[in-house]
Amino acid sequence: MTSQPAIRLLLLFSSIVQCVNAYSQEEEALRSSFAQVTRLAFTESLPEVDRIELFRVVRDSDNSVPPKEPNVEQMSKDKFLIRSFDGSVLGNEKSYIDVDSHVTIKADRCKEIVETWRKMKFKPNGAFCHVPPYGVRFYKDDKLLFETTICWKCHNFYIPEYDPKTGELKMVIFGFDDNANAKKLLNLFQRALPLKSKEKNAK
Repeated sequence: MTSQPAIRLLLLFSSIVQCVNAYSQEEEALRSSFAQVTRLAFTESLPEVDRIELFRVVRDSDNSVPPKEPNVEQMSKDKFLIRSFDGSVLGNEKSYIDVDSHVTIKADRCKEIVETWRKMKFKPNGAFCHVPPYGVRFYKDDKLLFETTICWKCHNFYIPEYDPKTGELKMVIFGFDDNANAKKLLNLFQRALPLKSKEKNAK
């Protein structure tokens, strides 16, 4: 026969397990919600932007000389960070692609690009390639919000995303529909920084 102290101990242990499970479920729900908010911040809920740096990248360059900065995340106007398909940085010269040309976009043109970006229909990526003609950096008050490379052939780009399982922020490839707003964004980019004939055919 089980003693009263043992029964009380079992009941206490059972209560602790229930509390832990409830806390774990609540924490998981909070992390999932935070992941969704993080994703929205870089897609349809992109914050206010007052400057865009647009880069026309050269996909067939040999990537032989990385920027001089020791940190591969450091920015350079003659090189642009391009990630592997899983979003990671390779950590060598292949992490960078040459920049052919660059333009700064402000005022109404910047506002139109941001508004068009927010109207795009975003979705999980379904393609297995990434051949971007452009790299772009979004700024507010001279602070970088985020940078990405955008591919209209595969309809995808990279965004920071919070991983609810690990609690870490990482870069992931995300997709968008090839609809009117996606085409408008490309046209706005081309108006600001036209693509070469070879690059147009490769989109």
